[in-house]
Order: sequence, then C-alpha cells, then structure tokens
Amino acid sequence: MQEIALLLHQNQLLPHYQLALQTLTPEALRLSNRQNMSSNEYQPIAKRMSEQGVPIAAELIWGLPGDNLPEFERNLDQLLATFPNINIFGYTLLPGTEFYRRRQEYQIEAIPVAGYGKAKGEYVVGCHTFSRDQGEEGYFLISAHILLVHGHIMPLTTRLLALGGEVPVSPLFRDILRALIEHLKTELSDLDLADRMSIYEGRDQIYLCALAQTETLYRTIAVALERHYLAHGADPRPALQVLQLDQALCPRIGGEHTLRESFDFDAQTIYQALSAMELPQQPRKAAGRWKLAIHHPGGVGEILHVADGGSWLRGVIKETQIDASDVPFVAIA
Repeated sequence: MQEIALLLHQNQLLPHYQLALQTLTPEALRLSNRQNMSSNEYQPIAKRMSEQGVPIAAELIWGLPGDNLPEFERNLDQLLATFPNINIFGYTLLPGTEFYRRRQEYQIEAIPVAGYGKAKGEYVVGCHTFSRDQGEEGYFLISAHILLVHGHIMPLTTRLLALGGEVPVSPLFRDILRALIEHLKTELSDLDLADRMSIYEGRDQIYLCALAQTETLYRTIAVALERHYLAHGADPRPALQVLQLDQALCPRIGGEHTLRESFDFDAQTIYQALSAMELPQQPRKAAGRWKLAIHHPGGVGEILHVADGGSWLRGVIKETQIDASDVPFVAIA
C-alpha cells in the first residue's frame, strides 16, 4: 500500500494519504469491532511518507463508547509526535448503526448535530466509559486543536512539544483556548462561551477574531506555554522561540505582502528539523540576527473563513540573500 501511495503521489494523483486509526484505546477498538496496526507499524509509514513529501495524516474520532478523555489525550499526544497532520472528528451517532441500537446498553448520551439534515445525526457527549463533562471537554479539545494546529497558529510549537515529550500537549491546548476566550469575550458576545458545544460550533468565529488580534493571541499563548513548562520543571525558552516562528508564519488579514522578520536564534535549523518531524538540536548562537523574508498571501476573513483551512494561507519562507551588513540572512527553499 505504501508503494502505491508513493507512486500516486509522484504522479500528482494523491492529494493526501490518511490512516484512519480512529482510536488507540483498546476498549473502544473492541466495542467498535476494529483492529488497528501497532505503533511500530504505523510509525515507519508516517516517517517514510513525510520524508517523501506525501501529506500523510492520522484520523482520530472522539466519543466512541469505550474511550475516555485521559486515554484519548495520551493517544493524541503520541500521534502528534508521529504524524505531520491529524484530523479529529466527533463521533456522530446515526440511526441504523450498532451503537445506535445499543445506546441504552452503553448509556449513550447525545445531542443533535446542527444542520446535519434528514439523517438526524447526534454528537455523543457521554456513555458508560466517559461522563458528560469528559464528553464536552473532548469537543473543547477538538476545537483547540483545529484552531491552533489546523488554523496554523502554532503548528511548529505543537510539534516541538510532542516530540520533546516534556509537557503534555492536550491539557495545554485546552488552557490556551480558555485563556483566548477570556481575552476575546467582548468580541464574542453572541456566542455562549460557557457552553463548550457552542464553542465547538462557533470555532471559526473564534479563529477569525483571534487572528484579528495577533499580538494578544500570541502573548496569551506565550503566557500559557511558559506556565505549563515551568509546572513540569522544564525550560520554556526553546518553545517560546519556536512560537516566534509560528507567529511570523501564521495566516494574515489583508492583501498579499512580504514580511522581513528577524530572530536571535537559528530559525532555519529549527524550521527544517520540525518540518521533517525531527526534534531540533540545540541551535547554534547567531553572530547577529537571522532574517527571513516571508511571503503572505493574506485573505483571512475574505478568502479564508474557517480554521480548518489555515495552512492554505500560511506564510511561506522565500529564498533571500545575505544583506549588506553581513548579518546571517537565511534562505529556506
């Protein structure tokens, strides 16, 4: 299958390659009548595909009976260190399925999916293995992941966190989203911010509001990031450096333009390592400031309206020349 996928990719016939793992929790797999490949099987696949430039992703589903939030978060953190992309979906209970028929046995609690149509799908927000509180918190986590990673707000920082393993990613995601909502509550007055499912449904509005205030957005993330690192006895400085790079690359409001950003660390080394799903080595000290020319297509709020499409309008680092002052000027192809 890998060879077929690589051949299709080489001939531009494979827009993406997705491993539908759905869950790594043994009880959820058992109740779903599924068997997954082990980590020593999917990890080499993910690495090889990434090295060949194939846009590979893993798929996770939150809300399957048999799962629970602590295990789901551990699974997500594990996959974030393996796959360059992860798609998380909420489990939708549909008439005619086995879980629908056994909803009383599994104590399934569900709420209607807005705009799902005649199929009358329902979000599963509780069952015999996770409470209603865990169920809704799982959707809050999905919202945070979509905004921060799919929305291209902090994908490189997320990758550094997952690869380093010093600080759990999922609890940090949830804390960042709560802090952002607190800072943006005035602008989000039409959303019920006390309702986590309302936040899930309104995540794109939160995303656009956050990108309209990038300084507040990244200052809020930096505070939460530093707090979590210090709470785990770890040094936050490498992560705060990568967050600067994420901020320089995040999608922008307005028209097409090129920014020239400078850093007091070797941004090239860090960018290339994380793009290859590798933990950066301790960056060498720059003699001056490293400067990157970053092309931004703009279009947030005009072309881009949803967080899931954030990577389409991310900044792209263009080849540049060393400036006249001989300060290191980085080129990233």
